[in-house]
Amino acid sequence: MGRWLRRYHPGEIIVGKPGAIGRHGADWITVNSKTGTVSLWDAKFRSSPRNVRMSSTFSKTGSPLMNAVDEAERIIRHQTGGILTFAQQRSALYSLRKYGTGFNLHTVGFGRADNWVRDMEVVRWW
Repeated sequence: MGRWLRRYHPGEIIVGKPGAIGRHGADWITVNSKTGTVSLWDAKFRSSPRNVRMSSTFSKTGSPLMNAVDEAERIIRHQTGGILTFAQQRSALYSLRKYGTGFNLHTVGFGRADNWVRDMEVVRWW
């Protein structure tokens, strides 16, 4: 998915990559290089043709979304190596906070999934 992000979303800076397969949370975390808006990505692989629905990780009714946001904030706050400028880091952290600018959620289907990007939703906490 990293190559896909770089190809189709070149303005996104990858700051968080996936851990173990099947773990909860966003698979990829990106920050828009111009706006600082954070995007959380969840990849779904399908071996048979079928649609991909919005990831349950991103359900607003449970704690998985809050855990994904907390993880993104931790990764962005502690990123090293000059991946983000200070201004980008500050904007990214603000986009995740209550009353901030908001962030994006994406569920992406791969393999034989009938759709690539199922849903994109902008989340604002207010």
